[in-house]
Amino acid sequence: MVKKADGDAEAEGEEPAQMREEVIREIQEKLLESVKRPEPKPGLTNETKKKKDALDKDPFNLQHMYELGHAYAVDEHWARCVNVMLRGWKRMSEVADPAARFEFLMMLCQASCRCKQFKQALAVLNDVEEPEDAKDLKGFLVMSCQVYSHNGDAQKALKAFHRAMKEEDFDEMLSVWVTCMAGLKKVGAYEAAKSTVDRRMETDEQRAKLSTLEKLSAMREQLEEAVQAKPATGLRNPLIAVAAVLAFLLCIWLLYMAESNSLSQIKK
Repeated sequence: MVKKADGDAEAEGEEPAQMREEVIREIQEKLLESVKRPEPKPGLTNETKKKKDALDKDPFNLQHMYELGHAYAVDEHWARCVNVMLRGWKRMSEVADPAARFEFLMMLCQASCRCKQFKQALAVLNDVEEPEDAKDLKGFLVMSCQVYSHNGDAQKALKAFHRAMKEEDFDEMLSVWVTCMAGLKKVGAYEAAKSTVDRRMETDEQRAKLSTLEKLSAMREQLEEAVQAKPATGLRNPLIAVAAVLAFLLCIWLLYMAESNSLSQIKK
C-alpha cells in the first residue's frame, strides 16, 4: 500500500470540513427563508392607504382592487387581501391580458390559503389558466400541489408535484420539496413524493442537505403548530413561547452537530 503524502492527507481532511461548512450555511439560509416570516404590520402603511383611497374613489376598478390586494399581501394582511380581491374574482373576463388575470387569481388563491379557506382557494385555482411562462408555471404547480393537498386530493397533488419537479436543478428541487412537503404529508402522499426526491439525489452532500432540511422543516412545522394552538394548549404566557423558540433553536444546533459528524465521514 502506498502511503499518502502529508499534504495529500491534510487536503483530504480539509475537503469534508469545507463541504460541511457549505452544507450548514446553505441549510441555514433555506431555513431562515422558510421560517423568518415578518409579523403583519400594524395599521396601514402610507402606500397601502393611497391604494385604499384610490379604490374608495373608484370601487369597481379592477386595477385598483389588484393594487390594494397586493399591498395588503405585502403587509401580511391576508384577510383584507381576500376581502378586496373577492370583489373582482368573477369579473376576470373583463381583463384582456392573460398575465394580469393570472396574477390576480394567484394572489387571491394564495391569500385564501393563508386564511385557511381551502375550498375557496380550490375554486379560485380552477379559474386560473395554466401559464406558458416556465417560472409562472412552476409557481402555479407548487400552489396547485398545496391547494389539492389541503382539499384531500392526493392524486392531483402528486401530479402537480411531479410536474413542478421536472427538470429542476438540485436547489430548485429542494425549494419545491420543502414548500410542498407539509401538504403532501397531510394528504398521505408524502412517501410517494419522497421516493421521487430520493431518486434525484446523486451525491452524499445532496443527501445530507436533504436529510437535514427535512428534519429542520419538521421542527418548524411543530413549532408553528404549537404557536397557533397556544390558546388551546395553555401557551398563553409569553415566557413559555420564548422557551419553545429557544428549545427549537437548541434542537437546530444539536442537529447541525449531528449532521456535521455524519458529514465528516464522507469520502474517508
